[in-house]
Amino acid sequence: MKIILAYSSNSKNILNLYKNFLKKMFNLFNFKYLIINSPTMQKIKTFLKSPHVNKRAKENFELNIHKFKLHTSLNISFIKLFRYNVPKNIHLKIIYSN
Repeated sequence: MKIILAYSSNSKNILNLYKNFLKKMFNLFNFKYLIINSPTMQKIKTFLKSPHVNKRAKENFELNIHKFKLHTSLNISFIKLFRYNVPKNIHLKIIYSN
């Protein structure tokens, strides 16, 4: 069974630190893995500065979401251990495939 761990975060630095941690752990236990970086997704939100009169005064906010995927064929019990060690601002999605 092939398992894909998809990680995403707003902070590129924390995501890179966690990726390096995962590389060290997988190399320490001699697990086979493949890391694929995904492109950064950029979301732009626009809000009105004033709710009353001035409709032309708008404010833009930008949110960058950084992602990477880790492909492995580990046992499900090991994957559960990696799920509990994820920092708070990193989102993890586990995808099972045959």
